Amino acid sequence: MASTASASNAPTPSVLSLVKPTSTFGAVWRRLKHNKPAAVSAIIVILLMLVAMFAPVLAPYGYDQSIIQDAGQFPNAKHLLGTDLLGRDLLSRLIYATRSSILVAFAVQLSALLVGVPFGFLAGLKRGLIENALNMVVMIFTALPGFLFSLFLLTAFGAGISQLIFALAVTTWIGYARIMRAEVLRLRNRDFVIASQALGADLWHISVRHLLPNALTALIIAIALGIPGTIYAEAGLSFLGLGIRDPIPSWGKMISDGIPTLRLFWHLIVFPLLSLSITTLSFMFLADALRDALDPSNIRR
Repeated sequence: MASTASASNAPTPSVLSLVKPTSTFGAVWRRLKHNKPAAVSAIIVILLMLVAMFAPVLAPYGYDQSIIQDAGQFPNAKHLLGTDLLGRDLLSRLIYATRSSILVAFAVQLSALLVGVPFGFLAGLKRGLIENALNMVVMIFTALPGFLFSLFLLTAFGAGISQLIFALAVTTWIGYARIMRAEVLRLRNRDFVIASQALGADLWHISVRHLLPNALTALIIAIALGIPGTIYAEAGLSFLGLGIRDPIPSWGKMISDGIPTLRLFWHLIVFPLLSLSITTLSFMFLADALRDALDPSNIRR
């Protein structure tokens, strides 16, 4: 009887205790994998990353290897995408151009992130003279036309990968600074930040524990949207002859070189143009899907 009574008096688990909370990462991943355009785009992006990483292994020829007797060939068994007028294998150059574009895109975003996030953080957190001075710098750089300013910098300092990364980063960091400043302004008067200050937490603790984690979603979306824009900017500057220099291949430079002979050698411009379009569209679709998946109103759906 005693055992029966104790069993009947034992607390029963509530329905809520049996429901496991859904993690934010799990909800985001579930939404992404059910979005077919995003899934296809993610596969293409992963393949592009692998192509960029293993370009020397995947390319059948060197990107500057010239075979004069094979110059100007259309796609065939020996050269799957044909050759250019210097006898260089087009497929190999497209593979190496993928590496160049992705390298520039990620290097620019990383450089801009390292400059823009601390700057925007200080601009949003500090008050008084420091805040006004930092905001003035943000306004000045915001007023500058990004592509034209990059064009000016490359004209002044010369073409090349390092110069290209610098010129694009100088005009890209301001976006991260504005986003970070807006996030800090939004968060610094929230209850959990005020409570942490009341408990004696220092600025470093508040930043690492509260401000940066809550601003991370906006920064991730900005990076995802910034990569295709940087790829387009790199292609445009290389098209004008102010980006990546020969013999290192670039989609923009290859398109520029192919325009004069478009009517005779269509493959010299079609394949680089397709590569550029597929890459940027894949990153754009993935960025849009990531933005929707990270939307707080959609996390629990």
